Amino acid sequence: LVTIASAMESFIQQLINERGLPDGFDADAVVAAIEQSLSASGIVVLSDLVPSLRVLYRPIFAHVIMDDSEEELNYVATETTHDDDDDDVLYEDGISSANTLRNRLHYLFGRLIEAISSVEHPILLFLDDLQWADASSLELLLSLLISWDHDDDATQRFLIAGAFRSNEVDEAHILRRYIQQFETTRSVSVTNIQLDGITKYGTHVLVSEALLLPLRLTRGLADIVYAKSLGNPLFVKSLLRQLVDENILRYSLSKKRWVWDINDVKSVSVDDNVAELMKHKLLRLPNEVQNALKLISCFGIQVSNDIISMLCTSSESSSEAIITYLEQAQEEHILGHNDQVYKFAHDMLQQSAYDLMSPEEKGACHFRIGLHLMSSLSKEASY
Repeated sequence: LVTIASAMESFIQQLINERGLPDGFDADAVVAAIEQSLSASGIVVLSDLVPSLRVLYRPIFAHVIMDDSEEELNYVATETTHDDDDDDVLYEDGISSANTLRNRLHYLFGRLIEAISSVEHPILLFLDDLQWADASSLELLLSLLISWDHDDDATQRFLIAGAFRSNEVDEAHILRRYIQQFETTRSVSVTNIQLDGITKYGTHVLVSEALLLPLRLTRGLADIVYAKSLGNPLFVKSLLRQLVDENILRYSLSKKRWVWDINDVKSVSVDDNVAELMKHKLLRLPNEVQNALKLISCFGIQVSNDIISMLCTSSESSSEAIITYLEQAQEEHILGHNDQVYKFAHDMLQQSAYDLMSPEEKGACHFRIGLHLMSSLSKEASY
């Protein structure tokens, strides 16, 4: 559920900050619609997964009393149970608490999407790296797609776009089973798009536009870049960065353009897989920067500023020091940063940073993170 909850969290933060919203979007009306659609108890339940709801609805959290009556839970379960999953049916004489919670979350997420979307402002939910999605997230997607009214074209306002690496999803992969369910469900329209590598001409255009030079001047360089990268976009970008770092591709002040020696370009060795290329990129960084990247890689592709602050408060590291190291990683285009989170520029960079640690180091790092977060939470609870 974390993947989808994270997307909802970003949207709620936009509502709070009133930034990044489309023209004509009535934020106040959406805030009121969420409260009306979810009710106070629903907002409290979802706030465990979407923490910004606590900021958006402070009065509710000051006064609300959770309504967990059996009548409401049975109603929610009935609304969210679908026919082809008999194990999820909740009976009056005894219900599964795990299934009850799951069904209620599915129902509430559906109500949340219904409240924040409209025909004028439809919702596009983009989920990257679905090959890593857990069963709970995929089950929520299935529930949202099946329960949504897809029959009336006039009410269409919800689209899910998912990306995954096809070479990592074989027939036995859990994602493949859910894709088959999406495709065989009559109420859902599925479009498959296969993205291949950049063509040779596409590489020529990319290099030409990156260097602000005409194609005739960059053709020789682009041919070598394409041959070494095989059209992999990440390889192309990383190879160009490597050429700059090694001063093979450099800007000439006298000629006022980028210059290179074609023989030097040909002599550059390139790793035959993305992981090794990313690893070598990280190993060129100072040890302190590497350690900071290892730390945040334990949280996945992104981590919030609040989490970093909690770790610094509960450890010997200062917040200023870690932020300085992360800013150095930003300068190397390894991380991106906005007001809320630090995010790896690519999931392969996150994986490479994580793999710089041995299995023993990974376990110890996760253990220390857990202790620090527990310590911070305990201090907050004591006030």
